[in-house]
Amino acid sequence: ATILLADVAPSAAGSIVLGFVPVTGAQVAAAAVNMGYTAAVRVDLNGDIDPGNNSATATIEHPNARLLMGGVVDGDALWRKADATCQDSIQLAGRGEPGKTVNLRVNDGNLVTVMVDANGTFAALLTNLDEGRNLIRAGYAGGASAAALNVVSPRDANSGSSVALKVDSTLPIDPISLTFTDSQGRVIHPPTLNWSWGATQADTYLRSGESYQVAVDGCSGDPNLQIKLVLDNVLVARLIDDDGDGRYTGSFTYSPSVQAAATGSATELQLIMTGSGLEQSLVSMVQALPQGTVRDVLTGQPVAGASVAALAPDGTAGAFSGDPNPQLTGADGGYAYTVAAGIYRLDVARSGYQPYRSNDIDASAGALAAEITLMPAVAEPADHVVYVTDHGFEPPVVMARPGDVIQWVNAGLSQTVRTRPTRAWSSRATPRAWGRSSCRWCHGRVMGDARRGV
Repeated sequence: ATILLADVAPSAAGSIVLGFVPVTGAQVAAAAVNMGYTAAVRVDLNGDIDPGNNSATATIEHPNARLLMGGVVDGDALWRKADATCQDSIQLAGRGEPGKTVNLRVNDGNLVTVMVDANGTFAALLTNLDEGRNLIRAGYAGGASAAALNVVSPRDANSGSSVALKVDSTLPIDPISLTFTDSQGRVIHPPTLNWSWGATQADTYLRSGESYQVAVDGCSGDPNLQIKLVLDNVLVARLIDDDGDGRYTGSFTYSPSVQAAATGSATELQLIMTGSGLEQSLVSMVQALPQGTVRDVLTGQPVAGASVAALAPDGTAGAFSGDPNPQLTGADGGYAYTVAAGIYRLDVARSGYQPYRSNDIDASAGALAAEITLMPAVAEPADHVVYVTDHGFEPPVVMARPGDVIQWVNAGLSQTVRTRPTRAWSSRATPRAWGRSSCRWCHGRVMGDARRGV
């Protein structure tokens, strides 16, 4: 395109800003992957004696999708990040950039190469693992070496491309196979990396008053192996292998003490195993799972049937825990996730309401729950449209009256985030769509006599 620019006076300066028009998610998906997009501009001036500084370019590179990886066990869809096992092998599953080659390394050696398929997934079976602790890391071929990968913590969602596994062939049971399944079919697997004789695992969240079926695979082949489940020094279940398939099962109802439930304090859960004349125990701390609530911002009433999705840092939903993802709120508007420690976001949708996406939420304690308020949808056409650009608002001021409908459009190259406290504007608007927010006035219809600077 050719544009006629205004005159620039002698000794004055001007600038041309290069950028890209926002596109929809469908257009992005249809575009070729792993390409750099370049915009170029050239200025031609009559009588210019130095044309060497008359051009400029701006390039946006398409980065590879962040690698995510976990260990998987037949029978559930959970990803293990930090576990102990009696076996010398592990099945891995992961997500990455379609068509890319991924290198897997165990303890910075034993290179295994896999290809990410067209759906963005990959799988690999690693065998002959060393006794003791193993660190399995993934990286794109041609990228940083395994030794250079920055792994903060195997349980940290930001370190999603690594798995820590402790192999101990003397274990009578296989901790990586341990599951708690509630009455609604939700499956929880507590990380078991620190489970060793005398060591205590980090907190695991269970729903207060919920009944759970506990199951774990045996390793020793001892027909006389006995497994007891003890909660706060009280026997709550015996795990039995009734059909001889090597998987021991039992059930119990999680009922923390009134004091523990009120304070959110943890109680001790033990698996006590007796076999071949020896008694061994594995210890974990459990506590009641905190619950988040979705409410109507105007009435304060809970919103039932809202879809709440837990998103990883790259914006994708996944099997972070045994909880369905997304999950629907009940009559009380409640929802809750048990997740690996890390940073997440929540994406909420409900017919009759504007969509919502949270800011980053630190789930370092392993539970993902927040209070969310939804703004009712506005069906009327907009009286005012405000474009949110990388350089500010356009227009910068809107003269709005009570009853006016304001539409916010994200016209910048990045998401828009809240920079002020409650009741200031806060939106994560998608291109050509209504904004996402938790504040009352920020978009939609201006209520009452509200008059605030935009």
